[in-house]
Amino acid sequence: MISQINEEPRREAIAHIKSLEFDPSRKILVVEGKTDRLFLEHLTSGEIAINTTILEISSVEFHEQISGGNRGKIIYFASLTNKEEERLKFLVDKDYSKYTNDIIPNNVILTDYKDLES
Repeated sequence: MISQINEEPRREAIAHIKSLEFDPSRKILVVEGKTDRLFLEHLTSGEIAINTTILEISSVEFHEQISGGNRGKIIYFASLTNKEEERLKFLVDKDYSKYTNDIIPNNVILTDYKDLES
């Protein structure tokens, strides 16, 4: 139980979607993991607008069992959202998408290469 105290609070996907309705200036980018978030923060020299959040998918609570690891969770989350919503975007590693039949929603951005750091 002690490890749960140190974990970041988790919110359901719908709570993140609703937060955009309450704050018209809010923007969210959902990434697969901590290294993705840290890499993006490094690229921006930490100068991310105060109303913008880079959110690790591990901080999103899902009651459903979702396959595909963090990438699968992001694609599932993206499928729940309005594809026209410009303030909520998702970033996943390309991995081996060109060799699979993965259906990637329009609001999901694929990295150019196998992973973000490449």
